[in-house]
Amino acid sequence: MDATHLEYLEARLIALELLFRGMLSGLVEDRPDPLGDVDRMEDEFRSTVGFTKFGDDDERAERIRTLVIAMVNTNFAAIRSRVLRQIELEAAGKPKN
Repeated sequence: MDATHLEYLEARLIALELLFRGMLSGLVEDRPDPLGDVDRMEDEFRSTVGFTKFGDDDERAERIRTLVIAMVNTNFAAIRSRVLRQIELEAAGKPKN
C-alpha cells in the first residue's frame, strides 16, 4: 500500500474515532448517571476484549491488542472528560452546549 492509501486509512480511522467519541458522549450526557454509564461501558469493553481474536501471529496479535486497548482507553478518558466538563458547566448554572 502506498502512502496515499495509508493516509486515507489513517484519516478514516481518525474520523471513526471522533465519531465514536461524539456519539458515546451524546448518549450518556443526558443520562441520570453519565459517569457511571461511561464506567460501565469501559468495564464491558475490558471484560470482552480478551475474547477478541487479533490474528494468527501471536506476537503481532499481542501488539495489536495492546494498541487497541490503549486507543479505547484514550477514547473513554476523553468521553469521561467531556461528561465531567458538562457536569461542571451545569453545576455553574451555564446552559448545555
